Amino acid sequence: MSEISWVHIACGWRAGNELRSSTVLIPKMQYAAVILQCMVKRIGLEGERGEEYPSLFQDALGCAYKQFMTDQPVIPPKTERLCLAFFQKCLEGVAYFVYAHIPGIDGHRRASFWDAAAKAVYEDLPLLLREIENRCSAHE
Repeated sequence: MSEISWVHIACGWRAGNELRSSTVLIPKMQYAAVILQCMVKRIGLEGERGEEYPSLFQDALGCAYKQFMTDQPVIPPKTERLCLAFFQKCLEGVAYFVYAHIPGIDGHRRASFWDAAAKAVYEDLPLLLREIENRCSAHE
């Protein structure tokens, strides 16, 4: 390729307007992560309606995944794997969150599910997002 490398295209550079798809995909992924964090937190704020989070998360994750699928042809393989790991970690966090709410589950198992959900959502997801952002910004 001439002036624009495949790496720039993979991070969303478009000849002419330099609009980066990473500026669309990453915020959508961040929004999904924030909604999931709100869902998983144990203490709600006054006036907060926690029952709204699951549908908001489903919509946000679906929107981020749809954007990922649109951008996938130009995403480098390593960044693509990181994005897929992000989506997998989101689903893992939701699964642990759901397991923690199973009626009749003993307290120790419930606590381990809460801890696993919190780790996935508050530690693993931000780390994956940071890695994705770093890969794209390194090629700007």
